[in-house]
Amino acid sequence: MRRACLWREAKKLKCDVMGMQETHILQKDGRRLHHREFPHIFQSHFHSKSRGVAIAVKNSVAFSHIWEYLDPKGRYIILVCSLNNVTYTLVSLYAPNSGQLNFFRRVMAKVNRSRQGKLIIFGDFNLTLDPTVDTSAPQTRTVSSLATTFWKENLFDIWRIQHASARDYTFHSGVHNVYSRIDMFIVERSLLAGAVDSSVELIKWSDHAAITFKLSEGDDFSFRYLWRSNPLLLSHPVYGVRIESDVTEFFRINANPSIDPIVLWNAHKACVRGSFIQQGAIQKRQWEAETSNLISKLQILEEKNKQVPSPQLAEELRKTRLELRSLMLVSYEKMFRKMKMNYYSQGDKAGKLLASSLKSRQTKSRIPYLVNPTTNDKIYSPIDIANSF
Repeated sequence: MRRACLWREAKKLKCDVMGMQETHILQKDGRRLHHREFPHIFQSHFHSKSRGVAIAVKNSVAFSHIWEYLDPKGRYIILVCSLNNVTYTLVSLYAPNSGQLNFFRRVMAKVNRSRQGKLIIFGDFNLTLDPTVDTSAPQTRTVSSLATTFWKENLFDIWRIQHASARDYTFHSGVHNVYSRIDMFIVERSLLAGAVDSSVELIKWSDHAAITFKLSEGDDFSFRYLWRSNPLLLSHPVYGVRIESDVTEFFRINANPSIDPIVLWNAHKACVRGSFIQQGAIQKRQWEAETSNLISKLQILEEKNKQVPSPQLAEELRKTRLELRSLMLVSYEKMFRKMKMNYYSQGDKAGKLLASSLKSRQTKSRIPYLVNPTTNDKIYSPIDIANSF
């Protein structure tokens, strides 16, 4: 369910590039993070499920891989790539619970030796930059050593720059009932002018909130989807009866010997589709209203709990999140039914499903580079490859 929530959140936020921390996936299970809309996924694993980080790039982005480094301890990934013809160095990291400063210095030493283009660092730093405003628990320290390290590296916390006096948090400790902002986007100076927006989302299905960062460069692709009937409506005690009543009423009014049976049947299909659309729209409005009410309630409870934490508010937060997750299961069931239908109808035929499977195999079998037999260097450029022959 967590992976389903993860991809649903990514699509809702319209992510082009997504960083993930604490993936809890072993190397042999890395395939579980696969998603058809994010064909480029880079993962760093550990021998246990306690760690793990990943970077995923959406298929709507013109992506070109240049270089990567996967930390064998599952703590960070350095990805040098081209996104829409702009070179970036992306770093997704999950800092340890202690020794965060030494960890970040080691990561930056590795990054500075290989970085190209524009630098963006994101992830769970497990440390706040300013304890007086980045945590709900009062602390006397004003600035952490990590903030000083950022200044020396000429790096900036983009959310704090855009929300100078605001208070918001990305992590909630259920044990201590304390909020803190330990998940951040850290960027170099050249990206500050192109920063459009950065935000902290609600803490929904995890103890961390999703954070977003939007740059002004790149294209916005939109997709159109075909209408599909929702079979769950037929089994619903209310909507199923309404659809059956509409169909019965249609035949009562229109079924007579003067109408061609073929015309009657085609008209009946249009009637059924209209009834499905109508009842589906009603159900969607009710689902969205319930979801919106729960999210509003969650926001109010979180604001109260951030200001005056209490066990009662923490328990209400837990119950509200549980209700929200239960409500989301309806959409997940619809998604799983659609997936099963696609495999049943297209699994043994030449079509989109087979093409998608062959495409992933073709990507795995692609030869990304050659090794020069003289220098043992990796060659990526087609001209250099031709010259080596």
